[in-house]
Amino acid sequence: MRNSIQAYAHLVLTFVREINDWRDEYDPGTNEWLTLCALSEAAEQLALSVTDHPQPTTRPGSPHARTLDALFTAFSTRNRPMGTITCGSCGTGQFQARPDAVFACDTCPNTLHAQNLNLDSGEMWAVDTSGTLGKVTDPDHTHQAMTAALSAWLTADDPYTERRALIEFHATALDLHTALAAGIPFPTGNRRERS
Repeated sequence: MRNSIQAYAHLVLTFVREINDWRDEYDPGTNEWLTLCALSEAAEQLALSVTDHPQPTTRPGSPHARTLDALFTAFSTRNRPMGTITCGSCGTGQFQARPDAVFACDTCPNTLHAQNLNLDSGEMWAVDTSGTLGKVTDPDHTHQAMTAALSAWLTADDPYTERRALIEFHATALDLHTALAAGIPFPTGNRRERS
């Protein structure tokens, strides 16, 4: 009986190592994925507690360290593009900046003034390096969302909630990175609205 428990514990640790490897290559952030990761972490602890000679997984450190490592690696290697603003007249063109502070569609003669943009709450317009008009999440909004996600992570009492908070933090950090890369300043508390 003891030998079969040992064999199953080693098999579980093999699966845990495989799931840990997947975390580096594939992390969609779905509820199912988070459940699989939480199950893997719990199974790892259980398997290590029943083996005669615990075998560490291929990735040392706590689940927190693994998650934070993956978060910072993903943040440093991914860029989120600006949201596109498509011409309402032709339905396909994008707007290009002109010297007269007007945006012109690159497919039809339609033009657009910045004050006529109809953006969702929490969005701002920006122009990328090629002169194309786009939209980004307002850094004030992302800063607040990052603060809330960090608070949720620090007060979480289970791996699922921790991971959900880190995914939210990561997503909003990418939004902030996109806005800063587009030249939108970091929130200082006294920034005026752009016209």
